[in-house]
Amino acid sequence: MISKFTKRFVQGDVVWSLVFTGLRLGSGILVLPLALRTIPSAEMGIYYTFMSLSGLAAFLDFGMGGTIGRSAAYAWGGARSFSARGLPDLHEGTEPNRDLLATLTHLTRFWYYAMALVSFVLLAAVGTLFVNRRIDESGLDSSMTLCWLFFAFVTAYGIGTSFWNMLLSGVGDVKNSARFGAIAQLISTAFLVGALLCGLKIWAYAISLLIGPMISRYLVRKRYSQLLNHPLPAVWSRPDLSVLVKLWPMTWRMGASVFGIFLVQRGNTLICSAFLGLETTAKYGLTLNLFTIMLQITGVFLAVANPQIARAHVQRDVAGLRRLFIPRLYGGLALASVGAAVLISLGPQILHLIGSQTGMLPVGISILLFAILLLDAHQIGYMNLVLSSNENPFVFSSLVSSIIMLAIATWTTPRFGLVGMILTYGAVQLAWNLWWPVLRGARLLKLPVKQVSDPELASALPESR
Repeated sequence: MISKFTKRFVQGDVVWSLVFTGLRLGSGILVLPLALRTIPSAEMGIYYTFMSLSGLAAFLDFGMGGTIGRSAAYAWGGARSFSARGLPDLHEGTEPNRDLLATLTHLTRFWYYAMALVSFVLLAAVGTLFVNRRIDESGLDSSMTLCWLFFAFVTAYGIGTSFWNMLLSGVGDVKNSARFGAIAQLISTAFLVGALLCGLKIWAYAISLLIGPMISRYLVRKRYSQLLNHPLPAVWSRPDLSVLVKLWPMTWRMGASVFGIFLVQRGNTLICSAFLGLETTAKYGLTLNLFTIMLQITGVFLAVANPQIARAHVQRDVAGLRRLFIPRLYGGLALASVGAAVLISLGPQILHLIGSQTGMLPVGISILLFAILLLDAHQIGYMNLVLSSNENPFVFSSLVSSIIMLAIATWTTPRFGLVGMILTYGAVQLAWNLWWPVLRGARLLKLPVKQVSDPELASALPESR
């Protein structure tokens, strides 16, 4: 009995998802000491600049990824067609609608290939102007421009192939999607270590970021093609745009919200690079990266419960939502706080012992930065809870906050340095984003439908039991 349970647990979707997440986040921590020993601080600063610019391009899918995964699940469950809002017409017990899934696959492939091309053109044209200025100011070799163009290509390739994992997870094969991702991550990390030891510096990161997606694409596409078992139209033939019309309303809302969150969290890296130099950017980027990884790892406890949270919504189980959400969110935040305290206390000594050429921010600024990031993680948890009820009231607040934050930070950063930049980030978030999503999410956890005055929200709220 125990052996059967253990075998099922080890082979389950959740475990493989945890393994993949641990490798994806943990490998960066494990390789970081070697990178800090072998890469000069100025190059680390330009690397974080590369990553911030590349990250902006990832949002060109406008939130299509989540919509694709849900739509693939509907088609695999036997949906006749897709709907712009709400569940499609499902037939219990029917076979997967492979015709509809093939139509979705062709549209998805066309969309992401086009986004890959657009992202490369934008990064190579606009991004190069920003990067070259940073390279000239820091006195780095002009070969860094070539490295940036390679980064742009790697980013475009990653965008153009990422949809295969979304489709495979959507049809229910989460285990293999995570397993293939873990394999690709292991090989990519092994190459990165070897390349750093051979002295390739940030080129090692660039090449390793290409190897992982190439391996993952091959494995995932092969498995998905076996499950689909249906011919696809030619790559550049015109897709069924009526499907895009049905998927677009929720897609653009999600994309706008996520883009706003990204700008609020990551825009400071580019501002720091522009006004405070690459040495300071390297320290800021390293500290921010360590704190972000810590929050992502502790956030896995809540992330793995997302399917159960969605099921609790459908079943109108408020008590179940509370049991799933509250302990996982606050337990993860508590663990992150303990980890941050250890990191702030011992991090500088550890970096000195390993011979790092890049240090962390001073203690006071590190505490300030983590406090704001912790509050941000808190409100994002509640935001995701509201989004799981198929409502998205955060588009306006996310976009407006990001624009205001960037505008004010371009004034405060050159005058007050890092403290001014970080306080700007916190002040703008405190004005709305740090509390409003929490109130909206708390209504889902505490109030029955009859007490909600907003009819649109009430329709998405679970009834209390």
